[in-house]
Amino acid sequence: MTFKDSILALVIILAWGLNFVVISFGLGEVPPLLLGGLRFLAVAAIGCLLVKRPNIPLKWWCVYALPMGFMQFAFLFMAMANGMPAGLASLVLQSQALFTMVFALVFLKEGVRLHQVLAIALAGSGLLMITVVSGVSDMTLFGFILTLFAAASWALGNISTRTMSQTTR
Repeated sequence: MTFKDSILALVIILAWGLNFVVISFGLGEVPPLLLGGLRFLAVAAIGCLLVKRPNIPLKWWCVYALPMGFMQFAFLFMAMANGMPAGLASLVLQSQALFTMVFALVFLKEGVRLHQVLAIALAGSGLLMITVVSGVSDMTLFGFILTLFAAASWALGNISTRTMSQTTR
């Protein structure tokens, strides 16, 4: 990895980490769905200026944007507005990898290997531990469940990307 790549990776890590803190502050002033809509609008406006439009049908844009752009952040912002701390939200949202694996098994009929089953069990037990320990933190069960819905939405976006790439070849 070049020095430039390392700096870019650090910028991305910093932006990702600060993202949840900024969301938390924003939710103190703006309702969750409005904040999510404003975020989506800002990303779309900037993205239109920086990224060339992909040559794919509009239906695939919608199939991707609904879970990735709307559902994921609607659930996440509602979760954080309903008792999900920013630090735990960023951690629990990564359960999207678990959901992606399960959805690929169910929707794409992909095979599963022993190490994947072990990974699902380990990830599931980690999520269970977070819910058990939640009595110690400020996290609410409702906020946790909404964050899981956000992670599942992200996973659906991953599955739509995979399906889109196989369909449009």
